[in-house]
Amino acid sequence: MNQDAVYQGVFLPTDHTKAGVHAFCHGLKLALSARVPLRLLHVKAADAPGSMHAFPQVRETLSRWTGRSISNDDLVEMGLAVRKKIAHGDDPIRAILGGLKKHKEHLAVLAPHHHAGFAELFHQSVSNAVARNSRSLTLFVPEGSRGFVNVQDGSLELDNILFPVDHKPYPQPALDLLESIGEDLGLKKATGHMLHVGAEEKIHCFPSVHPRWLWEWHHHVGDPVETILEKADTLKCRLIAMVTEGRQGFMDKVRGSVTERLIKQAPCPVLVLH
Repeated sequence: MNQDAVYQGVFLPTDHTKAGVHAFCHGLKLALSARVPLRLLHVKAADAPGSMHAFPQVRETLSRWTGRSISNDDLVEMGLAVRKKIAHGDDPIRAILGGLKKHKEHLAVLAPHHHAGFAELFHQSVSNAVARNSRSLTLFVPEGSRGFVNVQDGSLELDNILFPVDHKPYPQPALDLLESIGEDLGLKKATGHMLHVGAEEKIHCFPSVHPRWLWEWHHHVGDPVETILEKADTLKCRLIAMVTEGRQGFMDKVRGSVTERLIKQAPCPVLVLH
Protein backbone atom coordinates (compact mmCIF):
# COMPACT_ATOMS: atom_id res chain seq x y z
CA MET A 1 0.00 0.00 0.00
CA ASN A 2 1.17 3.50 -0.83
CA GLN A 3 1.18 5.33 2.51
CA ASP A 4 1.77 8.68 0.76
CA ALA A 5 -1.34 8.44 -1.44
CA VAL A 6 -4.15 10.97 -1.00
CA TYR A 7 -6.51 8.05 -0.35
CA GLN A 8 -5.57 4.65 1.08
CA GLY A 9 -7.86 2.61 -1.13
CA VAL A 10 -10.75 2.78 -3.60
CA PHE A 11 -14.15 1.56 -2.38
CA LEU A 12 -16.51 0.68 -5.23
CA PRO A 13 -20.06 -0.63 -4.65
CA THR A 14 -21.17 -2.46 -7.78
CA ASP A 15 -24.57 -3.65 -8.97
CA HIS A 16 -23.20 -5.98 -11.67
CA THR A 17 -24.82 -3.95 -14.47
CA LYS A 18 -23.39 -2.60 -17.70
CA ALA A 19 -24.03 0.93 -16.42
CA GLY A 20 -21.56 0.34 -13.57
CA VAL A 21 -18.68 -0.44 -15.94
CA HIS A 22 -17.95 3.28 -16.43
CA ALA A 23 -17.54 3.81 -12.68
CA PHE A 24 -15.53 0.60 -12.34
CA CYS A 25 -12.99 1.73 -14.95
CA HIS A 26 -12.56 5.05 -13.13
CA GLY A 27 -12.13 3.28 -9.80
CA LEU A 28 -9.63 0.82 -11.28
CA LYS A 29 -7.60 3.61 -12.89
CA LEU A 30 -7.48 5.61 -9.64
CA ALA A 31 -6.49 2.58 -7.55
CA LEU A 32 -3.83 1.58 -10.08
CA SER A 33 -2.32 5.07 -10.31
CA ALA A 34 -2.09 5.48 -6.52
CA ARG A 35 -1.02 1.84 -5.94
CA VAL A 36 -3.73 1.29 -3.34
CA PRO A 37 -6.25 -1.56 -2.83
CA LEU A 38 -9.44 -1.74 -4.87
CA ARG A 39 -12.38 -2.95 -2.77
CA LEU A 40 -15.47 -4.13 -4.65
CA LEU A 41 -18.74 -4.54 -2.75
CA HIS A 42 -21.98 -6.01 -4.01
CA VAL A 43 -25.12 -5.99 -1.86
CA LYS A 44 -27.70 -8.71 -2.53
CA ALA A 45 -30.99 -9.57 -0.89
CA ALA A 46 -30.64 -11.87 2.10
CA ASP A 47 -32.02 -14.92 0.25
CA ALA A 48 -30.43 -14.22 -3.16
CA PRO A 49 -27.47 -16.28 -4.40
CA GLY A 50 -24.18 -14.51 -4.94
CA SER A 51 -21.25 -15.28 -7.19
CA MET A 52 -17.75 -13.82 -7.24
CA HIS A 53 -17.68 -14.42 -11.01
CA ALA A 54 -20.27 -11.66 -11.52
CA PHE A 55 -17.91 -8.93 -10.30
CA PRO A 56 -16.20 -6.65 -12.85
CA GLN A 57 -13.17 -8.45 -14.25
CA VAL A 58 -9.99 -6.65 -13.18
CA ARG A 59 -7.37 -8.74 -14.99
CA GLU A 60 -9.44 -8.91 -18.18
CA THR A 61 -9.86 -5.13 -18.17
CA LEU A 62 -6.17 -4.51 -17.59
CA SER A 63 -5.30 -7.01 -20.33
CA ARG A 64 -7.43 -4.99 -22.74
CA TRP A 65 -5.80 -1.75 -21.59
CA THR A 66 -2.22 -3.03 -21.84
CA GLY A 67 -2.56 -5.31 -24.86
CA ARG A 68 -1.06 -8.28 -22.99
CA SER A 69 -2.32 -11.00 -20.69
CA ILE A 70 -2.28 -9.85 -17.05
CA SER A 71 -1.68 -12.45 -14.34
CA ASN A 72 -2.07 -12.27 -10.57
CA ASP A 73 1.70 -11.79 -10.34
CA ASP A 74 1.37 -8.79 -12.64
CA LEU A 75 -1.20 -7.29 -10.27
CA VAL A 76 1.27 -7.61 -7.40
CA GLU A 77 3.96 -5.92 -9.49
CA MET A 78 1.51 -3.11 -10.32
CA GLY A 79 0.85 -2.60 -6.62
CA LEU A 80 -2.83 -3.45 -7.05
CA ALA A 81 -4.58 -5.57 -4.42
CA VAL A 82 -8.18 -6.48 -5.27
CA ARG A 83 -10.71 -7.33 -2.57
CA LYS A 84 -14.23 -8.56 -3.44
CA LYS A 85 -17.10 -8.88 -0.98
CA ILE A 86 -20.75 -9.84 -1.23
CA ALA A 87 -22.96 -8.41 1.52
CA HIS A 88 -26.37 -10.00 2.00
CA GLY A 89 -29.18 -7.83 3.32
CA ASP A 90 -32.19 -5.75 2.42
CA ASP A 91 -30.59 -2.34 3.11
CA PRO A 92 -27.86 -1.56 0.52
CA ILE A 93 -27.47 1.99 1.80
CA ARG A 94 -26.63 0.77 5.28
CA ALA A 95 -24.15 -1.78 3.91
CA ILE A 96 -22.41 0.82 1.73
CA LEU A 97 -22.23 3.44 4.50
CA GLY A 98 -20.95 0.73 6.85
CA GLY A 99 -18.21 -0.13 4.38
CA LEU A 100 -17.23 3.52 4.02
CA LYS A 101 -17.14 3.94 7.79
CA LYS A 102 -14.82 0.95 8.05
CA HIS A 103 -12.61 2.26 5.23
CA LYS A 104 -12.92 5.98 5.92
CA GLU A 105 -9.56 6.79 4.31
CA HIS A 106 -10.72 5.34 0.98
CA LEU A 107 -11.99 7.11 -2.10
CA ALA A 108 -15.58 6.03 -2.75
CA VAL A 109 -16.63 5.66 -6.39
CA LEU A 110 -20.38 5.55 -7.10
CA ALA A 111 -22.42 5.26 -10.29
CA PRO A 112 -25.71 7.22 -10.16
CA HIS A 113 -28.06 5.77 -12.78
CA HIS A 114 -30.40 7.70 -15.05
CA HIS A 115 -32.96 4.96 -15.62
CA ALA A 116 -36.62 5.74 -15.21
CA GLY A 117 -38.79 4.32 -12.45
CA PHE A 118 -37.60 2.27 -9.50
CA ALA A 119 -34.03 1.78 -10.76
CA GLU A 120 -33.43 5.53 -10.86
CA LEU A 121 -35.00 6.04 -7.44
CA PHE A 122 -32.89 3.24 -5.97
CA HIS A 123 -29.55 4.37 -7.37
CA GLN A 124 -30.20 8.04 -6.72
CA SER A 125 -31.20 7.25 -3.13
CA VAL A 126 -27.90 5.42 -2.59
CA SER A 127 -25.89 8.29 -4.11
CA ASN A 128 -27.84 10.93 -2.18
CA ALA A 129 -27.45 9.04 1.09
CA VAL A 130 -23.69 8.83 0.60
CA ALA A 131 -23.55 12.52 -0.37
CA ARG A 132 -25.44 13.43 2.82
CA ASN A 133 -24.03 11.01 5.37
CA SER A 134 -20.56 9.94 4.32
CA ARG A 135 -17.52 12.02 5.14
CA SER A 136 -15.41 10.12 2.63
CA LEU A 137 -13.89 11.58 -0.48
CA THR A 138 -16.38 10.53 -3.17
CA LEU A 139 -16.32 10.37 -6.95
CA PHE A 140 -19.76 10.18 -8.58
CA VAL A 141 -19.62 8.82 -12.14
CA PRO A 142 -23.13 9.27 -13.61
CA GLU A 143 -24.24 6.74 -16.17
CA GLY A 144 -23.56 8.02 -19.70
CA SER A 145 -21.42 10.92 -18.50
CA ARG A 146 -18.31 12.24 -20.26
CA GLY A 147 -15.69 10.59 -18.05
CA PHE A 148 -11.95 11.08 -17.82
CA VAL A 149 -10.95 7.43 -18.23
CA ASN A 150 -11.32 5.76 -21.62
CA VAL A 151 -13.15 2.49 -20.97
CA GLN A 152 -11.57 0.73 -23.96
CA ASP A 153 -7.88 1.43 -23.37
CA GLY A 154 -7.67 3.06 -19.91
CA SER A 155 -6.13 6.25 -21.25
CA LEU A 156 -6.57 9.52 -19.35
CA GLU A 157 -8.76 12.21 -20.89
CA LEU A 158 -8.67 15.00 -18.30
CA ASP A 159 -8.14 18.23 -20.19
CA ASN A 160 -10.79 20.50 -18.60
CA ILE A 161 -11.69 20.54 -14.91
CA LEU A 162 -14.38 22.75 -13.36
CA PHE A 163 -13.94 24.08 -9.83
CA PRO A 164 -17.07 25.79 -8.40
CA VAL A 165 -15.67 28.28 -5.85
CA ASP A 166 -17.09 30.47 -3.11
CA HIS A 167 -15.90 32.09 0.10
CA LYS A 168 -17.47 29.23 2.09
CA PRO A 169 -16.57 26.44 1.99
CA TYR A 170 -13.15 27.57 0.88
CA PRO A 171 -12.13 25.73 -2.33
CA GLN A 172 -8.37 25.39 -1.70
CA PRO A 173 -8.60 21.77 -0.42
CA ALA A 174 -10.25 20.67 -3.68
CA LEU A 175 -7.54 22.31 -5.78
CA ASP A 176 -4.76 20.80 -3.65
CA LEU A 177 -6.41 17.39 -3.82
CA LEU A 178 -6.70 17.43 -7.62
CA GLU A 179 -3.07 18.48 -7.92
CA SER A 180 -2.00 15.41 -5.93
CA ILE A 181 -4.35 13.05 -7.78
CA GLY A 182 -3.20 14.52 -11.09
CA GLU A 183 0.41 13.78 -10.18
CA ASP A 184 -0.47 10.14 -9.46
CA LEU A 185 -2.35 9.87 -12.76
CA GLY A 186 0.58 11.35 -14.66
CA LEU A 187 -1.44 14.37 -15.76
CA LYS A 188 0.99 16.74 -17.46
CA LYS A 189 -1.31 19.64 -18.23
CA ALA A 190 -4.93 20.63 -17.87
CA THR A 191 -7.10 23.71 -17.85
CA GLY A 192 -8.71 24.50 -14.53
CA HIS A 193 -11.89 26.57 -14.75
CA MET A 194 -12.78 28.38 -11.52
CA LEU A 195 -16.45 29.28 -11.49
CA HIS A 196 -18.12 31.59 -8.99
CA VAL A 197 -21.89 31.97 -9.07
CA GLY A 198 -23.17 34.99 -7.17
CA ALA A 199 -21.88 38.37 -6.03
CA GLU A 200 -18.25 38.66 -7.07
CA GLU A 201 -17.35 40.83 -4.09
CA LYS A 202 -17.96 37.86 -1.78
CA ILE A 203 -14.73 36.22 -2.95
CA HIS A 204 -12.27 37.78 -0.52
CA CYS A 205 -9.28 35.51 -1.06
CA PHE A 206 -8.46 33.68 -4.26
CA PRO A 207 -6.98 30.18 -3.88
CA SER A 208 -3.47 29.36 -5.04
CA VAL A 209 -3.32 27.21 -8.15
CA HIS A 210 -1.16 24.56 -9.78
CA PRO A 211 1.51 26.50 -11.72
CA ARG A 212 1.78 23.97 -14.55
CA TRP A 213 -1.92 24.09 -15.43
CA LEU A 214 -3.73 26.75 -17.39
CA TRP A 215 -6.37 28.67 -15.42
CA GLU A 216 -9.49 30.54 -16.41
CA TRP A 217 -11.86 32.49 -14.18
CA HIS A 218 -15.64 32.56 -14.76
CA HIS A 219 -18.23 34.62 -12.91
CA HIS A 220 -21.99 34.29 -13.38
CA VAL A 221 -25.18 35.22 -11.57
CA GLY A 222 -28.04 32.72 -11.40
CA ASP A 223 -29.01 29.35 -10.00
CA PRO A 224 -25.78 27.62 -8.85
CA VAL A 225 -26.69 24.14 -10.06
CA GLU A 226 -28.01 25.22 -13.45
CA THR A 227 -24.97 27.46 -14.00
CA ILE A 228 -22.46 24.75 -13.02
CA LEU A 229 -24.15 22.22 -15.29
CA GLU A 230 -24.24 24.66 -18.20
CA LYS A 231 -20.56 25.61 -17.84
CA ALA A 232 -19.46 21.99 -17.45
CA ASP A 233 -21.28 21.11 -20.66
CA THR A 234 -20.18 24.18 -22.64
CA LEU A 235 -16.52 23.81 -21.62
CA LYS A 236 -16.65 20.03 -22.24
CA CYS A 237 -15.27 19.42 -18.76
CA ARG A 238 -14.21 15.92 -17.83
CA LEU A 239 -14.53 16.50 -14.08
CA ILE A 240 -16.24 18.79 -11.57
CA ALA A 241 -14.33 19.06 -8.27
CA MET A 242 -15.88 20.76 -5.28
CA VAL A 243 -15.90 21.11 -1.50
CA THR A 244 -19.25 20.66 0.21
CA GLU A 245 -20.68 21.23 3.68
CA GLY A 246 -23.82 19.18 2.98
CA ARG A 247 -27.30 20.56 3.46
CA GLN A 248 -27.25 23.99 5.02
CA GLY A 249 -30.61 25.78 4.95
CA PHE A 250 -34.32 25.17 4.57
CA MET A 251 -34.28 25.29 0.75
CA ASP A 252 -31.43 22.79 0.61
CA LYS A 253 -33.50 20.38 2.69
CA VAL A 254 -36.49 20.85 0.40
CA ARG A 255 -34.69 20.73 -2.95
CA GLY A 256 -31.60 18.76 -1.98
CA SER A 257 -28.12 20.18 -1.54
CA VAL A 258 -26.19 21.57 -4.50
CA THR A 259 -24.14 18.36 -4.54
CA GLU A 260 -27.18 16.08 -4.61
CA ARG A 261 -28.77 18.07 -7.42
CA LEU A 262 -25.54 18.10 -9.41
CA ILE A 263 -24.91 14.37 -9.36
CA LYS A 264 -28.36 13.72 -10.83
CA GLN A 265 -27.64 15.68 -14.02
CA ALA A 266 -23.89 16.21 -14.31
CA PRO A 267 -22.44 15.65 -17.81
CA CYS A 268 -19.18 14.45 -16.26
CA PRO A 269 -17.97 12.85 -13.00
CA VAL A 270 -18.23 14.91 -9.80
CA LEU A 271 -15.50 14.68 -7.13
CA VAL A 272 -16.77 15.74 -3.71
CA LEU A 273 -14.55 16.62 -0.76
CA HIS A 274 -16.39 17.05 2.55
